[in-house]
Amino acid sequence: MLMGIVQGPGDFSTGFLWQGHTAYATTLNGAPSGNIINNTMTLDMSGFTGEWNGVSFNATPDPGTLATAVSLIGNGVYFYTADWTHLVTASEVPAPYYGFTLSLHLEGIAVTSLAAPVPEADTYAMMTAGLGLVGLMARRRRKQV
Repeated sequence: MLMGIVQGPGDFSTGFLWQGHTAYATTLNGAPSGNIINNTMTLDMSGFTGEWNGVSFNATPDPGTLATAVSLIGNGVYFYTADWTHLVTASEVPAPYYGFTLSLHLEGIAVTSLAAPVPEADTYAMMTAGLGLVGLMARRRRKQV
């Protein structure tokens, strides 16, 4: 699943067989978004949907059910999981497709944009000393000429 990009049936999952029909997860109702701050991931899955047997239904997290976990695996690269439930209601789909609870689990790799590394104080000291030496050499050359 790609954050910020709407994806249809089969774009990020091969789906699964349920009651003889393939069910797919999609983000056709809105691209997901999220961020990771201090090893905590927040996700907006408000556009997450399901497609099954010609029926499209909401699959967004019910309030208070979204749980995420992240683990740093490299420089700005995280492994994440997201788990939630959603009760499919009569206002979302026609009978007899409502009344069941979806339990959803996602896992993947999240890559964050990295800020440029901040040099350490030693680096600044060495750079200042080097510029000072270059300045002294330029001054000596100017006096000799």
